[in-house]
Amino acid sequence: LAPARVPTAATRARVRRRGTMSGGLGAGGAAAGGAGGDDGAVVTLTDDVVATLGVSTTIDVGSATDAFEFHRTEEYAVSSCAGAQIRLFNMSRGRVSKTVSSRKYGTCNVIATHHHASVLYAATESAHKGTILYHSLHDNKVLRYFKGHAADVCSMVMSPTSDVFVSVDVDGVVNVWDISNSSARPLASADLACKGRAVLATDPAGMLFIAVATNGIISAFGIDDYESGPFASEAIKSLVNKTTDWAAARFSPDGNFVALASPGAGFFIVGSQYFNVLLHEDLGGARGAHSVTWSPDSQYVVVGAGNGSAQVWSVAHADEEFSKATLVRTLGGHSGPVSAVAWHPSRALLATSGASQTALWLPAA
Repeated sequence: LAPARVPTAATRARVRRRGTMSGGLGAGGAAAGGAGGDDGAVVTLTDDVVATLGVSTTIDVGSATDAFEFHRTEEYAVSSCAGAQIRLFNMSRGRVSKTVSSRKYGTCNVIATHHHASVLYAATESAHKGTILYHSLHDNKVLRYFKGHAADVCSMVMSPTSDVFVSVDVDGVVNVWDISNSSARPLASADLACKGRAVLATDPAGMLFIAVATNGIISAFGIDDYESGPFASEAIKSLVNKTTDWAAARFSPDGNFVALASPGAGFFIVGSQYFNVLLHEDLGGARGAHSVTWSPDSQYVVVGAGNGSAQVWSVAHADEEFSKATLVRTLGGHSGPVSAVAWHPSRALLATSGASQTALWLPAA
């Protein structure tokens, strides 16, 4: 197989810790307290620091959050929930700055775009099945409707370096789009040849994206050469001849690894070059893996579990085969599966979302 190697970033990120958030957020979304000022402290994540993670703010959203994502460069985040609502968070002020309802279309799988107040999300209402909406939250206006799926869209990713985004539906159809294209039609399509909940991920350099199908096959596509189809594919051998629904896939910030989450199969770490499995934890006792994210320095993986907890795994001291990854901390408190987890791209700030609340975690000062 041709290697799917991507350029790496710095091997160790220094994470800026901002002032702790105070107060709480009600259903209306106004913060009782702000994020505080930047105390100028620089902290490197260690097991001892991670062990001090505590809830700084709890956001009551009233229904299960299916997606939460920090913007790559701006101090904002977005989320979508089962109540057909999208929330825009101002992280520097520690509050929800905008709540938008989309009851006609429904909302799921929201992702941030290059503009912090514009998002993409998939419709959930049956009359609009397969539709993807490009929505400006600033003026609550749908900028474009992307139609090209006949089934429900189950995963989307945006290129970090271009206007390309990719979607996959439960029939296994992958569509590549240009967010700026007024025709709003797919640029190219591929068929994963199996149905169910597949997931997508894009590497931090914006060179490729992967599709992980329910038959356990990982396929890699070039962002600039998607019309040629996948240039590499590899099967997770333990999942061959099985059907595995996936919840999330995330490249590590340094581009070296991919973390995968499945409610039925647990979580995996695979190499980004040959997609070989380096680590597998079935999480049977925690009722499976429902979400996954990386710390900014690629040294920790956070897995949202079905029992309402988020597990923080250290891979900083693992050997080359990841056989010694260590469970450092279990963050509890959610009811229902932790369906979304996200680590801020440059701060020691972690978000976890459960059945009705989103919690923001910070290490002790």
